[in-house]
Amino acid sequence: MLTSTYLGAEKKCKKDGIQYERIGIRLPGLGLSPHLSFLTLLGPKIKKTPHDLVVEEFTPPIGFCLLPLWTKKPVVSIIQWFFFEQWEKRYKLPFAKCMHYLASKNIYK
Repeated sequence: MLTSTYLGAEKKCKKDGIQYERIGIRLPGLGLSPHLSFLTLLGPKIKKTPHDLVVEEFTPPIGFCLLPLWTKKPVVSIIQWFFFEQWEKRYKLPFAKCMHYLASKNIYK
């Protein structure tokens, strides 16, 4: 399981038979750095990690990670939230506009 890093997280650990790997970096003073670096590193990591299926949970602040572009295996997306506009207001970045644009490209079938 690949997840974003967080303060105090172990880089790799195994719990209940599941191997966890934290990817991304935390830059002091940049609150979104773990999320944005995770999103940047996730596709290439998926591409080089053997897998049969990818379960992608929408991750703040972006949402989907365009993982079908990085794998030929099935990608299942799970949506547990949809508040891009609030993130956009909070960080003054165009998250909602990016999500609407990327969704229009129909890479998820």
